[in-house]
Amino acid sequence: MLVCLPRSCVPGADCEFGRELKGGSRNRKLRRGSLLALVARAVAAELEAAPTHEPVATAYHLFNEAQQSSWRLQNTSVISQLCQRSFLPFSYPSLSALLQHSAQYTTAPPKPPVQLPRLPLPALENTLNKYLRSLRPLVTADELVNVEKMVSEFLKPASTGQKLQAILEKKYNNTDNWLADWWLNTAYLEYRSPVVVWSSPGLVMPLQQWDTQQQQLKYAARLISDAMAFKKLLDEGRLPQEYAGPDPLDMQQYKDVLGTCRIPGVDHDTLQFHPTSEHVLVAHRGHFFTLRVYGRHRKLLSEAQIYEQLCQIAAASQIDAPGVGILTTENRNVWGKAYKKLCKDKENRHSLEAIHSALFVVCLDGPSAPLDVNRQTAAALQCVHGGGADYNSANRWFDKCIQFVVGCEGNVGITYEHSPAEGVPVARMMDYLVQHRTDDGGRLPALDVTPPERLQFNLDDELHRELTRAREDLEM
Repeated sequence: MLVCLPRSCVPGADCEFGRELKGGSRNRKLRRGSLLALVARAVAAELEAAPTHEPVATAYHLFNEAQQSSWRLQNTSVISQLCQRSFLPFSYPSLSALLQHSAQYTTAPPKPPVQLPRLPLPALENTLNKYLRSLRPLVTADELVNVEKMVSEFLKPASTGQKLQAILEKKYNNTDNWLADWWLNTAYLEYRSPVVVWSSPGLVMPLQQWDTQQQQLKYAARLISDAMAFKKLLDEGRLPQEYAGPDPLDMQQYKDVLGTCRIPGVDHDTLQFHPTSEHVLVAHRGHFFTLRVYGRHRKLLSEAQIYEQLCQIAAASQIDAPGVGILTTENRNVWGKAYKKLCKDKENRHSLEAIHSALFVVCLDGPSAPLDVNRQTAAALQCVHGGGADYNSANRWFDKCIQFVVGCEGNVGITYEHSPAEGVPVARMMDYLVQHRTDDGGRLPALDVTPPERLQFNLDDELHRELTRAREDLEM
């Protein structure tokens, strides 16, 4: 299994500041350790155990290189650069092994949540000392003396520094994590580069081999059924506590990955949460369909019923759609403006609301892009960006937190929008899906099954031009 990290996650991941910021910033409460720190340890452990293992050696080399460079994409092809080496392949079992949890998912009554301390607020003097240490390699001796004088003034009683620290202390006393909302907004929602490649990771599940579309659809049906079983455990509080070494992790983010969507805006995005939604979104050939996973009395559909729904969707979408999903690959300001245009139409608004509120997306992909790479790498690229506008990139809604990719060639995995959560909850869900791929035990069919609904989009000439622009920008 591969964990494909976007470029924005890599530089400085394991530096002192990176560990401190990543370790506590994203959770509502203090967490020790981060996905990237765990990855670094996993790579080191595997390299020591099997130093000749080429993928691990490559990962180790790229990880070290990433520490020493900015890794910024310039004005060259996003797709071609990504095909060269913009993701890091890591063995998933070694990453998962660093997260300690019981594999027993029981029906026992849920335990009360672990009480975690709040993210500490550094003292002003400590913050300024770190600031000075960070400047020493960068400034002249005279410049450093001048900055030290300003720092001394900033520390005096009744100074601006003390007033600002008092504001921080007030926020610390009234929130579980004084940094969380600032981190979310600055690192993600105000970040204007596309989510594709720049911030959305991809994870590859064990590769499959299919001869017919029916096999692809049966796999997708079981995947949906298993994902809903995981959600049931989550809703009932039966997921075992997660640990990184001896340290318990905050479980709140597990509740933020299903039913969540990022909404584009001009200058600033927002998040919507729909944890009680009753449908998933299915993408096929650029078409989008809602598939209700519950029948009467909120009873889950059986795997056979889900498969029948997927067959109906495949039969109803034999011709490619215009591919409105390609807009979600755009720069966030560009997509935000196009989104406003889409929302002017009533039917478009209905379709967008259905997409936003879906629990997750299942992307039934066509053939992958022909690349001179091994199959596992091809699957990783398919999960990260879809292969380009002429392949599967329009068969996505990249604003959804969770998208399951089920390719017609057996390439399967997850694309996830990073802003609602770090990688631990997603890795845990994938761990469950891989280890618990069994049938539904003959679950009785639900009653009153609603047929799939195709989501329609009315596009004028201006919106068609936006689609063309998005396709060109992705390939630029």
